Amino acid sequence: MNEQTRAAVAEVRQTNCEFLTVPQVAKILKVNKNMVYDLISVKLLRAVKLGSTKVATIAVEDFIREMDAGLIEYDHVTKKATRHRSKAKSAASPNK
Repeated sequence: MNEQTRAAVAEVRQTNCEFLTVPQVAKILKVNKNMVYDLISVKLLRAVKLGSTKVATIAVEDFIREMDAGLIEYDHVTKKATRHRSKAKSAASPNK
């Protein structure tokens, strides 16, 4: 995990909240709110509707780690996401 990833995960953990608002997630990921909504719509970020849209802190941490590991690719133009399952399995396997 690189330094930027560690810093982002640390920032999520410092919130002391179980759920973050879309603007909070956007600030942590250093993107705009529309990008966060795009990530939610293509199911890269798990979110719930509690008055307004909220994202669990663990979902943000998972997303950051998966992006850092290259397990997720997101095309901003087509708004399509690719999750690399084979890399995820090999990364999870302790034998490799």
